[in-house]
Amino acid sequence: MNASQEFHEFPAGKTLVAVGIVALAFNLRPAAVSVGPVLQEVIRDLHMSATTAGLLTSMPVIAFSLFGALAPSLAGRAGTHRVALGALVAVVLGLVLRSLTHSAPLFLLFSSLALSGMATANVLLPSLVKRHFPQHVGKMTAAYTTSMAIGLTTASVTTVPVASQFAAEGNLDKLKQRASMVKATDAVHKAQSQIASSHSGANARMATAMDSLSRL
Repeated sequence: MNASQEFHEFPAGKTLVAVGIVALAFNLRPAAVSVGPVLQEVIRDLHMSATTAGLLTSMPVIAFSLFGALAPSLAGRAGTHRVALGALVAVVLGLVLRSLTHSAPLFLLFSSLALSGMATANVLLPSLVKRHFPQHVGKMTAAYTTSMAIGLTTASVTTVPVASQFAAEGNLDKLKQRASMVKATDAVHKAQSQIASSHSGANARMATAMDSLSRL
């Protein structure tokens, strides 16, 4: 009996595996569906051309075709668990990094990273279920497909509000910066006015003194 078999004999072991499968399934759709609701904003902010935007919208299909086909061979070489873990890491990293970039090429690169992980894990999930829950394939399949649907719906529903919130915060920061600049400009103008007034007063006093001297 190997270590993996001993681990899964305990209820806690099976629970952890089930939670991992459900969590993995939850993250398999946001990379594909979160761009659509804010596509126009992405195109505008990243200055994407029509060709680049077309490539972005076709990337999920390309990823499913390419990495979905490669997933079984990768799992055969490196092991299903390692490849599934790598796929999850790719999804998380891709989503986080593309949310931070302001470059269209990097946005495409990080999107492809997230989508490659999504496509790979999507193919491996049924194998994981059959391997760890051979007596409960139906229940686990229902559980992870439900989790996948929840992840998809969550991404679709929250993308626009979250993007709007960040945009509002960004606009507020810009307004604060502009207000600070206006205050600084006003302060400079006041200082210049005071300097000009003091110079005018000094010139007036000097002129008075010169006039007094000329009368002596």
